[in-house]
Amino acid sequence: MKANFGTCLAEVLRHEGGYANHPRDPGGETMYGITIAVARANGYAGPMRDIPMSVVHRVYKTRYWDAVRGDNLASGVDYAAFDFAVNSGVMRARTYLAKAIGGSDAETIARLCDARLAFLKRIRTWPTFGKGWSRRVVEVRAKALAMVKETPEPVPEELPPEIPPYMPPDVEPIEAPVEHGVWGWMKRRWKGASGVGGFSIFAFLTDPWVWAVLIGGAIVVALIALAIALFLFGRQRVAAWIRGKIG
Repeated sequence: MKANFGTCLAEVLRHEGGYANHPRDPGGETMYGITIAVARANGYAGPMRDIPMSVVHRVYKTRYWDAVRGDNLASGVDYAAFDFAVNSGVMRARTYLAKAIGGSDAETIARLCDARLAFLKRIRTWPTFGKGWSRRVVEVRAKALAMVKETPEPVPEELPPEIPPYMPPDVEPIEAPVEHGVWGWMKRRWKGASGVGGFSIFAFLTDPWVWAVLIGGAIVVALIALAIALFLFGRQRVAAWIRGKIG
């Protein structure tokens, strides 16, 4: 993981040591594990014993840590892959890591270190450097597993509180004003005929109360008309009688 680079680099430098120029080391002159060829490729042309830590940091970060994507690896796995890349090459470390990943982080580290040690034993210079390489792998395994144990368990993300669904406030229905009189009564009977099942003109016309009102209304109208007619007829008779008396 990203925060582990400083810790992992310190462990790598502890294993790499300071200045070395072993006659059987194919890398030749080295300082902090950086060969003279790598130092020159990164712009440093001075004596290897005087290489500044800024160059050391840049070389290990860009050439090895970023190459194995250390920022994205789990704690412990990042260190095991990083040290493998420094000691045996980036491509080999990435290939072996891809095969080792699976199960828990501790299991991944164990498989990666086993594969790394098996590879080192096949190198022709194993008789010369094997003891030191073997000790390094053992120490890397132990440190990487300790880093796994030291990593706190991820805190589950708290979900936001569930928002209850919107419930409209209880509003009492507004009742329409009741119309009084015959017209209001007729409208209520009309609405009653259009209740469940839809409006039925048959139900309205066969309602006995409706017919009672209609017939009663017709009788009232007829009586009023008759009264008016009698009134008008009476006026005509009275007028004719008055004219006869005068004439």
